[in-house]
Order: sequence, then C-alpha cells, then structure tokens
Amino acid sequence: MDEEPGHSNLVAPPVAVIPEGNLLMLTRAILAPCLLILAACGSSNSTPSGSTATAPATAASAAPVRVVDAASVAECRFLSAITESRYSGILFAGNGLRIAQDKVIASAGGIGATHVVWSDMNAGGAVQTATGLAYRCD
Repeated sequence: MDEEPGHSNLVAPPVAVIPEGNLLMLTRAILAPCLLILAACGSSNSTPSGSTATAPATAASAAPVRVVDAASVAECRFLSAITESRYSGILFAGNGLRIAQDKVIASAGGIGATHVVWSDMNAGGAVQTATGLAYRCD
C-alpha cells in the first residue's frame, strides 16, 4: 500500500455525540438520585428549637431549658457561653442550624442551666453554628 506523505492509515475512534435534550435528561437522571441521597443524609429526627426545649435529664438538670430574651435572665446566674456547630452543607443549612441549637440546649441542660439566650447564629455556608448564653434561674 502506498501512503501519501502526511497521512496515516490510523482511523480515529468514533466520538459519541449526545443531543442536547438527551444530555439534559441524562444530567437529571444522575442528579435526582444523588440529591435524594444527600437529603436523607442531611435529615434528622431532632426536635425543632422553640421557646421551650427539653434537655436530657441529668442529675444537674431535670427541668426543661427555656429559650428566652436577655431581659428575662437579668436576675439569673450566668453559667457559660456554649457554641455548637453542625456540618449540613449549603442545601440543608436550616436543618443544620436547628440541630446546632438543639445541641446548645442539651449542653446547657447538662451544666444545670434553666434558660438560654441566643447570642449568635450563623447559617451561612456548609457549617452552621449556634451560640447561646446559659443561665440558671432559681
């Protein structure tokens, strides 16, 4: 066989061309199960934070820890500032913040606090953080 200069007998492999509409369907077919799995991993059975939450019963605390404003604890004894964080990703930030708040309330109950005042909350980004000031009101 005679070859022309600059040409080769090698044949390029076929290239798969996916039409634009099919590419969108393929992307959705891959992303949908992934998002469902992420949603299941980010979900929790924790109790949403409200005005009253129950901390785990310990020897130091058997009463629920109440979330109040600063004026409500003016006559109470300050115990500690408690910061808790939760990695939930950006898509589940609200859920992560509730979990971080619940962890603060549980920690406050563990040290004998009866009330918590929120001092800082950060739901931005992949890590959510809640800081509460724990007080004991007798």
